[in-house]
Order: sequence, then structure tokens, then C-alpha cells
Amino acid sequence: MRFHVLGIPHTITSPNYSGCAFTQKVLKFCKMMHARGHDIVHYGHDRSEVICTEHVSVINDAILERTYGKYDWRSEGFKHDSSDLAHTVFNMRAAEEVATRKKPGDFLLLFWGQGHAHVGKCHPDLYVVEPGIGSFNNVVAPFSVFESYAVMHHVYGRYGLMPRPFDAVIPNYFDLNDFIDTSNEDSKVNGIANAMSHIIAMNPTTCAPQFLCVPYDYVLFIGRLIPSKGLQLAIQACRTAGLKLLIAGQGNLKSAVEHTFDLGLTDIHESSGVTCIGYIEPLVRSVLIARAYCVLCPTLYAEPFGGVNVEAQMSGVPVVTSDYGGFSETVLHDVTGYRCRTLEHYVFALKNVQHLNRSKIRQWAISNYGFTKVASMYEEYFAMIGGLYKPEDRLALKWLKKNWPTE
Repeated sequence: MRFHVLGIPHTITSPNYSGCAFTQKVLKFCKMMHARGHDIVHYGHDRSEVICTEHVSVINDAILERTYGKYDWRSEGFKHDSSDLAHTVFNMRAAEEVATRKKPGDFLLLFWGQGHAHVGKCHPDLYVVEPGIGSFNNVVAPFSVFESYAVMHHVYGRYGLMPRPFDAVIPNYFDLNDFIDTSNEDSKVNGIANAMSHIIAMNPTTCAPQFLCVPYDYVLFIGRLIPSKGLQLAIQACRTAGLKLLIAGQGNLKSAVEHTFDLGLTDIHESSGVTCIGYIEPLVRSVLIARAYCVLCPTLYAEPFGGVNVEAQMSGVPVVTSDYGGFSETVLHDVTGYRCRTLEHYVFALKNVQHLNRSKIRQWAISNYGFTKVASMYEEYFAMIGGLYKPEDRLALKWLKKNWPTE
């Protein structure tokens, strides 16, 4: 199969942009499907680091700076608007470049949805697909893939859509190489040691990066520092349970919680059991997950997917999440973690999560959200809408089958 993959206009398709889930989906999709022998033409920033058949540069730093100025997205979050200069230039150039490369039967993938709609409209002769909807915006392509049934049903209901037979649910996907195996002590110790040596090698002027000083046995929160991610609930639950909480992500912790509950914000520092270290790079992220007691995702809205919880499970680390949205599909209650609704639920879960089997947690994640499984789901889906299968070639229609942890 042949795919024209559009990057995200306001970022760079690179592992370093781990704070943008959409960017990482583009990056991982290219790697995952290129390894399966498919042709991948990627359109994006000229400094992209992506595994593909061909990379086509359609935007650069000069355009991004003209549009957004100089700012630190690691601490401030990302600036973007689908009608801004960066998006306009990206889409105009991408549409032109696709026109010079497209062939009959190609797939055009709009990873940014509405932000890529213009390119899709320019090429109605291709199979135009939104390959992983992880937001609550309306569909913009003839074919749409949702990250969860939760977000698909939400979008259908919100916009009054009848179910579309050629839509599908295919979950987010994760590279096993990005995570440390904690299912046994030897692999955990060796994995952490190897990752730390790489981190120190990349930071030669810093003998002991800040995160290396964080004690083990903390509860970990990774995500945007905004109220709707449930930060106030995370702090309250960990304090009640008597556990340390380590918070990492883009934004400002104080501003994220000061307008919600009074949690004694003047003492949010290490002595209060709460440490906030800001944005973290991918390798640091893998070590922090591997060293965590559990990963906490108490999101207050219905997450379209909530990828952090699966990242934890890929390491065999148990998770504690809210009980709605994508978590209802990704977290096996009392097997890979706990899904909660009240503060009492969260406190119970935090006190009992260590009893869960890390080997089963990792097995569930790899077998359902690893590249092998999800790539086969995409292949079935693209073949279905492209009419590429002969009856004898089908894979026994196993693409929607869940793989359950064995005893």
C-alpha cells in the first residue's frame, strides 16, 4: 500500500516533540507501516526525523517563527490555529506536492483532521482518511478511524451522525523499544541503567540530572498541567493515601489547580510530598515510568484515549484512572489497574495497586497496542475501504479481537 502522510503544521515530526500526541502518532505510524513494507511519503517540517520512503519538506523554522514568534512550547504548551499562516502554508504546499506524487489507489492521511481538510479536498481521487481521531471535532474525511469507541460515539452523537460503515476504531499504538520492562527485577534494573547512561551521555555537563534525585516509589502523573486532567484530584488522593506524587508535563501547576480546590498550594514542593519537574524528554519519561509505583490518570473529562496509561502498561506499570472515556477500553479493572470515580476509590486503588501482576499488565499492552497488532488492524481497514482483499487473503477477520492476558 502507498500512503501520503501529513505531519502536524505547528510541530516537527520528531521524537523530541513527545508533548504532542498527534505528532507522535505521525512519527510512529510511519515507522510502524514502513517496517511492514508499505510506501510512506511524509510531508512536514524540513527538520523532521522520520522513517519513511520519502520525506517532503513543506514548512520550516522561518514560517513557524513568523506565525508564533519565539516561545518555549515545553513550558507554555503549543500555539496553533487551523487558519494561521503556518497551517495555510503547510496545506498549500502539501497539496501541491501530493499532486506531483500521487498514484491511483493511494491513501491520503489527514492526521490533523480539520487542520488538514484543505489538502483532502484537493485530492478527492485518493482514499482520504482521518487515521486516528483523538479529539471531539467533527469528521472531515470520507473515511475516519477513531482511537476509541468512546470518542467515536461521542462524535456521532454530538454532530448527529448515523454510524458510517467505513469508519472504524483502531487504538493508539506504541513502540515497545520506547519502554523499560519492569515485569521482573533484572530487566527493570538493566533497562533503567541503560537508559540513564544514554541520558547522562546526552547531558555531559550535568552529572546528576534533576530526575535522578527523585526517590523511588512515587505515584507518577504525566500530562498537560490543566485542571481538566484532574491534577487537584491527584494531589488530594496521594496526600490522603500518604504517597509521594511526581508531576511532569507542560504548563504551570499552581495556575492549573488554584481556581478549583484549596489544597494548600503554598506547600506544593518536595516536603509536602508533591514534586513538579515540568516537561520531560522521551528517555527521561521511560525511566520515570519504570521507577514509578503506579501511573495516575484522573482525567475529569471523557478521554478520547489517554495514551499515558498505555505507555505505563507497556512497561508493566499499573495504572489508576477515571472510569470513563477511553480508559474503559484500555484498562482492565483489577488486572492492569483500577478505574475510579470517587476520592475513596482512588485512595483504595493507590493503596492496593502494587498487588497487580506486572507481567500480565505488560502482556496486555503489547498484545493489543504494540506495532504488530495495530499495524494488522490498519492493514485490514485500508484493504477494506480500498477493496484490495481477495476472500482467500483475509486474516479470518481477527482485526477486532482482543488479546487477553493468560493466567
